[in-house]
Amino acid sequence: MRVHLEKPQMMIDGLQVSVKGSLKKLARLRDEYYEYVAQPQEFVTQLRAAKTGADLFTFLQEIAERVPRFGVHCEAGQILVIPV
Repeated sequence: MRVHLEKPQMMIDGLQVSVKGSLKKLARLRDEYYEYVAQPQEFVTQLRAAKTGADLFTFLQEIAERVPRFGVHCEAGQILVIPV
């Protein structure tokens, strides 16, 4: 049986962050499909200073930006977007 622990959500740079996991702790924005990190490296520095215990931080860049621009590992994902 695998147990996933979740720390209470916290605010970093005005954004809600959740940290989940037992062996490897994954931090992500609570509303990652609606909020974006402008400066990921600076955000991670603040994440470390908050002593979250996170091992990894995942985030999305804005949908309109199709080319990776932050110089970190990037994996393509599928998000369906319909203009209204």
